[in-house]
Amino acid sequence: MDLGSAFSSIKSAASKATDAALKALGVHAPVGIRNGMQCTNNEDDQRLVLTLLCQIPEAAGGRLGNAGPVKFKTPVQGHCDPALANSIRAFQQRNGLRADGVVDPGGASLCRR
Repeated sequence: MDLGSAFSSIKSAASKATDAALKALGVHAPVGIRNGMQCTNNEDDQRLVLTLLCQIPEAAGGRLGNAGPVKFKTPVQGHCDPALANSIRAFQQRNGLRADGVVDPGGASLCRR
């Protein structure tokens, strides 16, 4: 096995492990703003969504740019910052999902990562 193939295998295994860990973690309640109304927006759930968005390159709908991840405001219990909801919506649009600006537990947005 050449070095490139070995690297690809390691990257694939790490990605699968990350996906499994995220499915185990998941969000416990909706995160975002749906039809102008705040969802449950638990702080820990918001942090998870922020972490995921900041690991995905902008070209794939995430918030990881050439200068590093975009900075978001600190999550507040019960309140989703509009910048986060807009980032969720942009990710959903870029990935062919229903763009409602909300990450639901077990929903397509979280599974798409």
